[in-house]
Amino acid sequence: MARAYITEKQVGREFWYFAIRHIVLMINQVPGCLGRKLTTPFELVYGVKPDSSTWFELFSIGYFDHKTEGNAKKSNIQAQTLAGIAVGRDDKANTIRFYNPITKAYYSPSVFKLDEGRLPASHFPNRITFDGDLVCGLQSNNTDPTPEPFPPGTRVNVSVNGKIKRGTIQNIPLPSSPALADSTVIHPDGTIEEQNTHLYTVLLDDNTTHELTFHQLISPAEARPSVDTTAPSTVWAVCWQTKPYSLGAPPFPLIFDRAPITTPRQPTTSRPKTYSTRALPLLLKHFILATRIVTYGWTPRRKRKGERLDVFERITKKQYLLLKRSGCIGKALPSMCVLVIKPDKDGYPVRAKSRIVVLGNFEDHYYSKSQRYAPVLKYSSLCLLCSKAVGEKCILKQGDCKNAFCHATLPDDELTVVRPPVGDPEYNKDTYWLLNKTLYGLRRSPHHWYNMFVQALKDIGLKPSLHDPCLFSGIVNPQQHHSTSHSPSPPPPSHTTTAPIHVGIYVDDFVFYSTDPIQEQRFMEALKQRVVVDFMGPVDWFLGTAFTWKKDKDGNLSVFLSQSAFTEYTAHRFAIDRINPTPHMTPYRSGIPIDSIPNPPKGDPDLKRRTKIYQSIVGCINWLATCTRPDISPCLTFLTSYNQAPSHGHYQAALHALKYLYSTADYGISYHSNANNMIQAFNHFPAHHDKEAYTDATPTCPGDLQRLTSFSDACWGGQFGNAVSDGTPLELFKFRSISGYVICRSGGPISWKSIRQNRTSLSSCEAEIIATSECMTELEHIRHRASDLNIPDANDKIPVYNDNAACVQWSASVTNKGTKHMNLRENYIRKAHHLGLAEVRHIPGVINTSNIFTKELRDAAHFRRCRDTMMVSKINFEKYGHAIPPHHQQKVDLPDYPVRSPSPLDSYRPSASTPAG
Repeated sequence: MARAYITEKQVGREFWYFAIRHIVLMINQVPGCLGRKLTTPFELVYGVKPDSSTWFELFSIGYFDHKTEGNAKKSNIQAQTLAGIAVGRDDKANTIRFYNPITKAYYSPSVFKLDEGRLPASHFPNRITFDGDLVCGLQSNNTDPTPEPFPPGTRVNVSVNGKIKRGTIQNIPLPSSPALADSTVIHPDGTIEEQNTHLYTVLLDDNTTHELTFHQLISPAEARPSVDTTAPSTVWAVCWQTKPYSLGAPPFPLIFDRAPITTPRQPTTSRPKTYSTRALPLLLKHFILATRIVTYGWTPRRKRKGERLDVFERITKKQYLLLKRSGCIGKALPSMCVLVIKPDKDGYPVRAKSRIVVLGNFEDHYYSKSQRYAPVLKYSSLCLLCSKAVGEKCILKQGDCKNAFCHATLPDDELTVVRPPVGDPEYNKDTYWLLNKTLYGLRRSPHHWYNMFVQALKDIGLKPSLHDPCLFSGIVNPQQHHSTSHSPSPPPPSHTTTAPIHVGIYVDDFVFYSTDPIQEQRFMEALKQRVVVDFMGPVDWFLGTAFTWKKDKDGNLSVFLSQSAFTEYTAHRFAIDRINPTPHMTPYRSGIPIDSIPNPPKGDPDLKRRTKIYQSIVGCINWLATCTRPDISPCLTFLTSYNQAPSHGHYQAALHALKYLYSTADYGISYHSNANNMIQAFNHFPAHHDKEAYTDATPTCPGDLQRLTSFSDACWGGQFGNAVSDGTPLELFKFRSISGYVICRSGGPISWKSIRQNRTSLSSCEAEIIATSECMTELEHIRHRASDLNIPDANDKIPVYNDNAACVQWSASVTNKGTKHMNLRENYIRKAHHLGLAEVRHIPGVINTSNIFTKELRDAAHFRRCRDTMMVSKINFEKYGHAIPPHHQQKVDLPDYPVRSPSPLDSYRPSASTPAG
């Protein structure tokens, strides 16, 4: 029990004595039988029964009067209230003993107020440290009191002579009776009467003091308004702040469990009624207290101008039954309120959202996939749009549509009735909502919103891409923004431009840019007329990816994309963050290939639990590999093969991959306006004296800037090597080759993939051809989208680098009897070669970037070298602007990569004065 108190309040081990002492006193008050009499040890010793009113929650925060500082009396502008931690009952007086970590003194006040909902670590953050390693917790009930919303030191807004002024809470009211909160009566006419005279003392910034009631603090602009008993709807929200408390915006106080603030409804009699509130979850309560976040409970408010979305209208049960009997509607759907905490790019909570969601799985009507489908922006399209913007030295802008699914009008043949969520202050069993517009949770809400948003973009002059329905380009019609005369700097009507604007949408979020600022201004003004949208400036956090923009003095622009926050969150979720990071590690374990790990034994009792955790880990790795971590893609390919029945060895391999991600959490992809082709910018070619290797490498021209470039590679056969002993049966899929490719532009990867081939290849040439075919398919899709975005190099011959000479010759239609069994599918490579769409070129395997996608690289240095050709850490990005391998950062001789066997010439290192060719 003592551990439970320490864990619940998150205090350090120095409080262990008080926990033991308090538990002994509480155990002595536990009833038991003595003979046939029910009694307690306390009653047997003192002769009286225990008084439950003296019980309290140990280590709670308490407030009490403290009007002296040493032997001197405090002035009026000094705080008269002191806070302390309740460490037990006083032995000499009928009161509680408090300890203040700042003064390091004990106090036994006669009058105090307990704040049992606030953690000591949140009130004394630099004085209380939770040691952890305690696994017990207290069982809480639903009658816990509300935390003090205005503890001493809280910054508040107060109204003085009609003006809002800032001040600091100095003293809080200390009750002389068991009632700890102001008593409020709501009369039938809507007026409010306060029946308690306890006042807060506020020290304003001009050194004047004022005494205010609780309701004057929560509504600083005016006295507490009368209750709108005829409000047609209720707006629910959870507002929070991570800075010192500021009660200027939200109009209602903290509500956790049973709060002193009531939520009014329509009174039916003249007798005052007692109203209840909906409690917040306990875990959210502790999280908010630990992070000093002010949270406000569910409260109704009047509709304001601009907030009348007309999503639903209230109907009675009689009206609902009439509609149902007529066949116009089906059964009323239940709804619920969903709370979501939104993090920022660093993973810290920045705001909370509250949405009313319909349980659409109870809908009676069946809709096909095409009727419910709503496309979203491909991540490769986002990378392509980002590379184009950076290539033109423009920064992507970001926008967010507010309450997206509450704007689309519901068709007449989809009339829906919803039951209000339980906990709604105006909830009534005889009240229903007839929806006029879509709502979150309905099966067709995404489809209706997408059609509405697309139509709005078409109306202002944009056209969708033929190959990605979420990419739009065009010139905004100048007549679409003339009516917005309230714009601070409206563009001149006579301005004409040929610079298009490009937009990528993902549900209610979108990115856009144009080389003409006037075009961007027109787009924003025109879109504001059609949807409620918030423009947030340069992209900073989009689709779970953090964007870091860097502009050089010479005008060049670079951008860095990473998911370090999600990586660290995943590592913390699976307890990987306890290890020390190892930056030079790889995602593979030496001598233990993933395909060589045996399957779990039959009847494994831990298989079900392990499978669930394993799938969660692989799912997190998949999200990273899809967006900003191409280096983990081959490891993901191996791990996903065992999703259905992973053994303990596969589980350890997944954890090792997470350790690698955690150790390199700051890695991501980047794009640069001054970058050459990936192969020319970051790969180091053999020295000039190695004529054979230099000629064979065929490097691209340094003048080819920002061009699309692709690499393909494949391994031949299985990846288990000699790790499997002879005679061990293996699944046939383990013998299939791994295909890998990466498509780059503007110095960064656009699209990449690592996948097992569908059939067993008979030769390395065949495996390479299949891999090149995979690359060519994706490259053609990228070309089409690049053409829709007016990217100039989409019409050029795109180089496809491969390290297999036979594959290169076959792509040029050179006769080869060893590949006569190849499918027609792979012959598209030859067609693209003859049409001038692409050209397969040879490159040494040691400098082939896609080599990382095809196998478990045992050479850690080679793995890091391949990774650094397409990725960069945030430190290197901020320092150098792009990916710089370690051997480039230091002034040392560069290594050679000869194709032929080592020779005495390999030890030759040319001096700085040696000519380059």
